[in-house]
Amino acid sequence: MERILTNYQVEWLSNLKLLSDYEDDYFGKDEMAEKTSNFIENNYPGCENEIGKEFNVLKNKGFITFEYTTNQSEYLIIQEIGMNKAGIDYLIMLKEDFIERSTTNEQMLELLKNITEINKNVNEIAQKTLLDKIEQLSTIGANFATMGSTVLSLTGIPQGIIPIIKEALNGIIKLKPPQAR
Repeated sequence: MERILTNYQVEWLSNLKLLSDYEDDYFGKDEMAEKTSNFIENNYPGCENEIGKEFNVLKNKGFITFEYTTNQSEYLIIQEIGMNKAGIDYLIMLKEDFIERSTTNEQMLELLKNITEINKNVNEIAQKTLLDKIEQLSTIGANFATMGSTVLSLTGIPQGIIPIIKEALNGIIKLKPPQAR
């Protein structure tokens, strides 16, 4: 969604929405100009003209109705202020956009959590498989060392055992058979 207002303008649009919904013993819902003037005077002293400029931008963009005057000290006197449908709709769009982004962010976090869990499981399986292969290779190496020392310790190798040893070596380390000359 394209932002057409500054954060400060959105803040004032939100403030106006809250003030328009607010009603107490001092101000009714229809006394928006007075409520807004008192709110600005109490919470933003000395910023009245700056806020008046922001209200003019909101008015020019069609989000609020705004009429004012200034006295000799250029103090802002609000005569009329109110939210237009466009202003309310814009706040609703911002809220929906925020909810959508929050949902998307939550989905992304859940996806990252799942990917992390999958990676953890794959790493555990890979480590176990690697350890199993290392154990197999070390067992084969130990068996060859034992067999080699046994064969070397024999003083005479009978002729019949050589083909058996060749066949065993062929099956284990996939030796190529000798080529005919």
